[in-house]
Amino acid sequence: MMIDNFLPTRAGRNNVNRVTGSNSRESEVKPRENTKLFIMSGREKGGKVKGKAKSRSNRAGLQFPVGRIHRLLRKGNYAERVGAGAPVYLAAVMEYLAVEGLELAGNAARDNKKTRISLRHQQLAIRIDEELNKLLSDVTIAQGGVLPSIQAVLLQSFDAKMHPVMYWSKKTIESEAKQKFYIPHLEQKQIVDNCVQCILFNKKLRCTIGQQLRELLENEMLNAYDMERARMRTEAREAIQKAQENYKKQYVKRCKTEHSYVLGDIVAIKRTQFIAGKKLASDFLGPYEVIKVNRNERYKVKKVGKGEGPNVTSTNAANMKLW
Repeated sequence: MMIDNFLPTRAGRNNVNRVTGSNSRESEVKPRENTKLFIMSGREKGGKVKGKAKSRSNRAGLQFPVGRIHRLLRKGNYAERVGAGAPVYLAAVMEYLAVEGLELAGNAARDNKKTRISLRHQQLAIRIDEELNKLLSDVTIAQGGVLPSIQAVLLQSFDAKMHPVMYWSKKTIESEAKQKFYIPHLEQKQIVDNCVQCILFNKKLRCTIGQQLRELLENEMLNAYDMERARMRTEAREAIQKAQENYKKQYVKRCKTEHSYVLGDIVAIKRTQFIAGKKLASDFLGPYEVIKVNRNERYKVKKVGKGEGPNVTSTNAANMKLW
């Protein structure tokens, strides 16, 4: 703050001259020649100089945004507490996987003589690498194309550099394939034996007898299937019935016998209707007198005295007790 700010303004000096009656400029207050300016703020001189702000990614030496990953972890409710090191490690793993995938995709694009990486190259790079393929086994890459899965031993190549067994015969290739792979058409019989199974299944008959035999066999298979299903249903029904009997036995064991009432007994009946303002009311009403005994432990009662409840009602033994 400068000292000039404490000097009177022109309007202030005019007021002073008007009061004192002096118009001379000598009466004006002038600052000294050796007046020094003092700065009381610490922004320009002194204090700690702040350096350039660095992000968490720069401090960790990563390219992936650590702060954004930390915010997503906290908002995603993955855990009750998220430490400061969790987003750093997660960003490092994601960056490593991305770099590895891009490097392999670039190699695939270079092998195909392309200067731009496409989704096809990414698909080939991931599926060729064993670890990435296991990690992303359930991931489908759109527009990635299909993967060639042809066994090289089954191909007869005409170029010695591409296939070393180009001079093998057909029988040699089939025998080599049988040793290493399972091929259905190579396992089939080439000679039809004179048996019922071979005649029915390995050879088509040009007569109506074969059709009839096929229908008989189909009917026999359906009957056997129905019998098996009926047996399973019977066993399931018996198991369910046995379980229900066991449940009933355990339930009855915990039950208590009901008390039987006679005419003239003074009882209290249970409150079954709760309305507003009756939250703290008593659970039973009464007293009541039994005036009629019905079957299945049901009774007709009549109110005795001036208690709360209906005058005449019907109830059962489960909702009654002696007064």
